[in-house]
Amino acid sequence: MSGRGDSAGRPWAGRSFQHHDTAYADDDGSAPPAFVSAATALAAGEATVDAVVEALRGSRLLVPLVAEAGDTATVEGRTIDKSQELSIVAVAGPDGAPILPMTSSAEAMRAWRPDARPVPASIERCAAAALEDAGRIVVDPGSSTEVVLRRSALVALLTGEPWLPPHEHPVVQAEIVAPLAALDGIEAVALADADPTSRLRGRELEVRAVASPGVDRGAVQAAFEHAVAGIGARRAAWQDAVTDVAIEVVWLAQPTRIASGPHVAVYRTR
Repeated sequence: MSGRGDSAGRPWAGRSFQHHDTAYADDDGSAPPAFVSAATALAAGEATVDAVVEALRGSRLLVPLVAEAGDTATVEGRTIDKSQELSIVAVAGPDGAPILPMTSSAEAMRAWRPDARPVPASIERCAAAALEDAGRIVVDPGSSTEVVLRRSALVALLTGEPWLPPHEHPVVQAEIVAPLAALDGIEAVALADADPTSRLRGRELEVRAVASPGVDRGAVQAAFEHAVAGIGARRAAWQDAVTDVAIEVVWLAQPTRIASGPHVAVYRTR
């Protein structure tokens, strides 16, 4: 093993977490097996985010504590545990918005940033810290078990409620689908998860209002834009179910069969 230490000069060899929290005195820094299994299956397309959320319940993540901000990160003060003030590193995601990196193991922490000190915190405290600001966590960044926990997953972990994919969520159906489906000239509303492996490779939810062939495009477009403005104004009602959403109208030249699938839901108006 390398002789390098963390940002405070503490050697990695023989590291344990007794100095942080007695709840983790026996934690050797290994990744929770259930998380590794779920994250691996998610990356392979053999599971969904709910499997990762369930695997993380009652678990802990390791928060990177650094002495100084690096060139690619900023340090924001956030309180995870009342017994200690931690400086949590926030980095920019692919979309430029901030995201909190955390890891499932000390090994993943070393691979991501060797100088960071891993501080264990319960998944509930990690979720609460992220919801205060960045609104999302990337677990094991740059590794085979990388998973991004968006707001909906963090809320589920904090509250203990089950996680539902946005395209199946009743709040999404009521607050986003229903206003679009009620428009004259719209024959269906299709919802798709564009980031099924949850690595910020696409939108959390893509919504397409499918217009019937031969409709008055001007009238439908105006009604659609009015409906979308109303949906945006009610964001507080649905933001815990989905945050990264794109809504568009699709014009069909002729009737087309739109099929549901593992990551797609179709709601027909007639």
